[in-house]
Amino acid sequence: MIEGFECSIKVKPVLDWVQEEDERVCHPCLIKPLAEYYLGTLKEDKADPKAEEAIANLEKAWESADVLTIARELDKIKSEVGNNLRKELVALDCFTQSYE
Repeated sequence: MIEGFECSIKVKPVLDWVQEEDERVCHPCLIKPLAEYYLGTLKEDKADPKAEEAIANLEKAWESADVLTIARELDKIKSEVGNNLRKELVALDCFTQSYE
């Protein structure tokens, strides 16, 4: 995570965000890099005991090719991992949700 970074928007749960109607945002196009960043962050975090399980669950969700299933899993991961890892994942949500 970027040292001193603070998100300036109200970050929404990914599931809520992907269901928003906004013709300027292609949620399916942005969910792919977001999920990849989650995977990278989870793989880098050797300290969080939930990281390995989260990786397996995210990969399974990805196989579904369903944006809502993937979004649901991303939100679930944030609720299960430790606080430090959660902060990093919320920062990734912020980057994605504020992208224009």
